[in-house]
This record gives sequence, structure tokens and C-alpha cells, in this order.
Amino acid sequence: MSGNQLPDAPPPADRPQGPWPVEAPWAAPGGAAHAPHTVPDSGDDPHALTGSGPGPRALPDGAYAPRTWHAPPADPGHAARNGRAGRALPSTGYAARTGRPAAGLTRTDPVSVAALITGVLPTGPVAAVLGVLGIRRTGRGRRPGRPLAVVGLVLGLAWTVVAVAAGASLLRGPALDGDVPDPVGMASAHLREGNCVRNLPASGEVRRVSLVPCADPHTAQVIHVGALTQEAARPEDGYEEGRLLCQDASAARDTQGADVDVVTLVPASGTTPVVCLVEWPTPVQTDLVN
Repeated sequence: MSGNQLPDAPPPADRPQGPWPVEAPWAAPGGAAHAPHTVPDSGDDPHALTGSGPGPRALPDGAYAPRTWHAPPADPGHAARNGRAGRALPSTGYAARTGRPAAGLTRTDPVSVAALITGVLPTGPVAAVLGVLGIRRTGRGRRPGRPLAVVGLVLGLAWTVVAVAAGASLLRGPALDGDVPDPVGMASAHLREGNCVRNLPASGEVRRVSLVPCADPHTAQVIHVGALTQEAARPEDGYEEGRLLCQDASAARDTQGADVDVVTLVPASGTTPVVCLVEWPTPVQTDLVN
């Protein structure tokens, strides 16, 4: 051996060839021979250890045949319980695959319930606000109760519209036909034929006026209430048609020789009402209609 050369490895030991060696029977006390341990042919036994050759296979004295594990028989419901259909719920009540609470353990969102209750009651904006909050809280299936929140929102908006319309009607005041028994404020859109007006504004829009009994001093009286044939884009466009309408109504009235002016009030939008009045230069107690 020179340099870094390694010595040759010794030749491998000879290994016995042939079938598994069978030990000779050992003698029991008294001279009786004892048969060696053998493993019978597997046959139909699924737990038997099978050898490489035919027939029984002898094992050394004191050896144990290893047992093999076999899967239990197939369960028809095994795939349904553990497959895509989902697993059975554990004792905690939570679905193992989704991580969400079981349906039987969830409660309806209280905000959505409150939205429905306040929607049935005439609360208006309160129900609408609770409905919006309930829809947000029940989004993506986080909590049950979304339909209740939607119904509460719709009812809340409906009550709000009704309240606004009623408030506008109260501001305008109820219409009173003919002569009024006591002084009262009235929106110009609610003027009726025969109403006596204490004073009219000198110019500009006429929104509200003061009605008085025609026996009291007044400077104007409604002689006709009509409508335009079509809606004008601007009040100025409908004024000419309204003026002609009021002139015809004034000609049909007996002004008793008094010097009066014809005043025409046209709607800011729509076709009604067109209010025609006669105006005296000084307060009078005259009634031309009633």
C-alpha cells in the first residue's frame, strides 16, 4: 500500500443458500420428541402470515409469527360522513368544515328585529336607520334576520314620506271655500272662489295670504280658480294664458262700477291652480261672489 491507497476490503462471508433452515426437534424430558413450531397455511384466515413457498413454514423455537393489520370492512355511510357532504357536528355544535356556528345555536339579529318593530310603528327615520344597520350586520350570512331589516327599512321610508307630506299640508293650511267665519292664514295654492283677502303683496311671489270674513275690510277677493291647458316650462310662459282666463272671469262678474284690478296667480309648476282675484285700491267690505 503506497500513498493514500486504501486496503482491499475482505471478501464477504459466505451466506447459506436455500430454503429457511428447519431446526431439529428438541428432546423433552422423558425422551419424547417435540415438534417444531409451525404456522399453518393461511387459507381463508386474513390474519395469517404467509411464507414464500408452499406448505407450512417452520419458525425457530420461541419465535412469534407477526400479525398484519387489515382495514375494517367498508362502511357505506363512511364517505357521506367524511366526504364532501360534510362531517357530523362535534359536541361543541360548530361545523368543522365551515367554522360557522351551527344554525340551531344562532340568534336573530336584535337590530333587525328592532327595525321591524319600529317600522310597524310610525317612527319613520328611526326605523329606516335601524334597517340600514340591520342590513349591514346581517350581510354575508353573519347573522340571521336580514329580511326583517329590509322590511323595517321599507316601512321606515314609507312613514317618512307620509310625515313629510302631512307636514307640507299643515304648512299650507286646509282649503276653505267661500267666506270664512274668522281670520285665518292660507297658502295661495289653497285659495278658493269667494275667499276675501286682507292684503296682497305689491309684487313678487304670493305664498301665503290672510283671509278675513268678507264683512271685514279687505282689498281683494277670489272670483275664479282654474287651470292651464298645458304645463309651462316657466311661470312667465303660463302667465299670458292665465291672464286671459282671469279677464274672462272678471268680465262675467258685476264689479258694481268699482275701479278694480284683475290679479292673476299662476302655479310655479304644473297646471293648477290659476287663481283670479279682483283688487280694490282701498279696503272695502264688498262681497262679489257669496
